[in-house]
Amino acid sequence: MNTPKMDPLADSNCPTCGTSNFSPRLDLEAEVMKDRFRSEYDPTSCAEIKETLSLLDKDYEGYTSEITRLELQIRSLSSRLQLQVEALLFRQGQLPNEIIMSIFNYVSRNNLLRERRHSKKHSLRWLNRGDGLTAIPALVLSSVCFRWRGIALSCSAIWSRVSLVLDVERSAESQGFLAMVKLYMERSGSSSLRLIIKAVGDNEDGLLSLPALLLIGQHVHRLQYLTLHSPLSCGMFFLPNATIRRFPMLEKLEYYASEDEEFQGVESLQVFGETSSPKLKSFRINVDIIEQFSAISLHQPLHQLTTLDVVLLEQLDNLDRIVEFCPKLTSLL
Repeated sequence: MNTPKMDPLADSNCPTCGTSNFSPRLDLEAEVMKDRFRSEYDPTSCAEIKETLSLLDKDYEGYTSEITRLELQIRSLSSRLQLQVEALLFRQGQLPNEIIMSIFNYVSRNNLLRERRHSKKHSLRWLNRGDGLTAIPALVLSSVCFRWRGIALSCSAIWSRVSLVLDVERSAESQGFLAMVKLYMERSGSSSLRLIIKAVGDNEDGLLSLPALLLIGQHVHRLQYLTLHSPLSCGMFFLPNATIRRFPMLEKLEYYASEDEEFQGVESLQVFGETSSPKLKSFRINVDIIEQFSAISLHQPLHQLTTLDVVLLEQLDNLDRIVEFCPKLTSLL
């Protein structure tokens, strides 16, 4: 019977840094060991068996020592990490609230509230077929410490930039998702809202009954920037449950139809007319609506626009129509 090979470095330490070079003396997965375990007892191998058992005992002691060493190392690293965290918090504690608030404002440019956060469905992933932001920075910052929470709650603007991904095929939204939308609306106070809304699915009736959208409808008077990504044509332009059909703060409106959608409801833009949206200056839509301009009277929002981004489909003869309906344009994209 062959004697198992011993590792000459077992139980030795690195001569330079003193760290352990422990490695087991016996490889229990080796074929020679498996054969030995399966073989019958041979009185002539008694000495070799005792030697193997002795090596196993030493390996056991080595494993125990190595576990103890690693546990001590973990505690040491944890202690160092805690010291570094405390030092970092101490330094930020010396910063004035105005600087911290500026940092919060920079970091919290968008808060993504996704109805099904871990969905693998392609249509429920975020814009440009990417996952987009997975963090909700305003909520995270407000959870760091007592001081940061106070600063975050006093800065309503960081709660007012929200992106929503809604699933209109579901019969009901989760209570957690709805509570999160409500939390952001409440903490945004009276700040102007910058909303990006993406509706997924073909159930237009389901869209009008979504609790999150009904909640947003109560705050349309605070909308400053509104971006809609929807396969539902003009349905998303009519935010339900709006207490008033006025958008006094709205400055920029963007609408992105799905790739196979033909926009047929340009008249629905009347809800954003001059009387209801006196500050609307910028409008963007990714489908061709030039042929439908004649359906909109001049008292509608077009003539007050200064920036217009539409699909012309190389129809340069429509430029005259654009200038006619949008005489204040300074930018045509």
